[in-house]
Amino acid sequence: MKYPLNVVIDYVYSLLDENREILEERVEYADPGVQLAPFITALLPESARKVISEASIDKIDDCITVAESRLPAADFSTSGGVTTLGRANVGLPDDFLRLVYFRMSDWEEGLSVPMECGSEVHQLRNRKLGTLGYAYQRPAVTIRRRGRNCDLLVYGSQPDASVADLQYVARPAIVKEEIDLPPALFHDVCANVADTVLSVLATPH
Repeated sequence: MKYPLNVVIDYVYSLLDENREILEERVEYADPGVQLAPFITALLPESARKVISEASIDKIDDCITVAESRLPAADFSTSGGVTTLGRANVGLPDDFLRLVYFRMSDWEEGLSVPMECGSEVHQLRNRKLGTLGYAYQRPAVTIRRRGRNCDLLVYGSQPDASVADLQYVARPAIVKEEIDLPPALFHDVCANVADTVLSVLATPH
């Protein structure tokens, strides 16, 4: 859900529970030249990223479902093409932050473990795999960072299979004075920003 910046800033102010003028003076005293509203705006994307990355799956109540016509291709060429159930690389969208749901066309069920780049391998039904070696025997995925972007490594799928479903949470960014956040995490994100502001105000200068 898209939230206007002024709505977010007002809510952060309410969590700080102090007169705005006094807060502005405290921020100015702690760091001359810094104004509170722009400071909150600057903190917002990173606070949102942190909260969304660590949130439980039941709090991810809003995500992007990639349209069928825009689903990424599964590249099996790196697996050598000799295994019946091989490994495929799937390039994730540039704004990817966290995986919510993924399914290959030859899987009966999809994977609903939310993951970030660098996460451990997971197989279907949310059961963790001990080593990558077992991943070739049954459907599993992990995520590998590639610069600022990420690839999804898919194990245990037929070489002629394709991506059937991909849902993810985008990396939070401020666009046209708005930021897109899962509604269930709005309070948590604002609270994280407020905590950071308070920690700055409490730091001796």
